[in-house]
Amino acid sequence: MQGIKELLGIDGKSLLALEVEPPKFIVSRFLPIGLHILSGSAKIGKSWLSLWLCQQISHGEKVCLMPKSLHEVKQNKKRLMDRWITSKQMAQVL
Repeated sequence: MQGIKELLGIDGKSLLALEVEPPKFIVSRFLPIGLHILSGSAKIGKSWLSLWLCQQISHGEKVCLMPKSLHEVKQNKKRLMDRWITSKQMAQVL
């Protein structure tokens, strides 16, 4: 068949020897550039999350979905709880 290329494979040793650039991220350490599948139960807010992410990214605003480290959670649970409540309220508005 014309136009169909043969599938080429690579063994693990050759793959580990390759020098590959680290991925570029749209949202630091969370959303790399590329195609993604967002899945979950019905009516859980996938569309709203996608719209919110697009809005934040297009306006150059911060996207903070989770604490930076476990240390931050241990340091100030009250602050984390307040942020969680605020983000839930924000999601209801969107």
